[in-house]
Amino acid sequence: MQNTVLLINEHDLENTLDRITEKVIERVKNELDTQHNEVYLSPKKVAEMLDIHVTTLYRWEKQNYLIPIRIGTKVRYRKSDIDKLLDQEQIN
Repeated sequence: MQNTVLLINEHDLENTLDRITEKVIERVKNELDTQHNEVYLSPKKVAEMLDIHVTTLYRWEKQNYLIPIRIGTKVRYRKSDIDKLLDQEQIN
């Protein structure tokens, strides 16, 4: 493996770090917006959407195929996770 040394002046380094920081901040903002607008579905609703039995959801959780979140004693599924799952199945 060959090591490469780059020389960069302070101004260029600051500009590069500023651009990287702006990109990271934008990604975080987008992630927060997505989470803020997230829809959470009950197991019954998800089972109806996917035309499966609720027990299949529990099996999928054990297989790490579709992981729900728990809010107190409630089990909910992110709609975005369901959408991703459906998109993957359409590709296959």
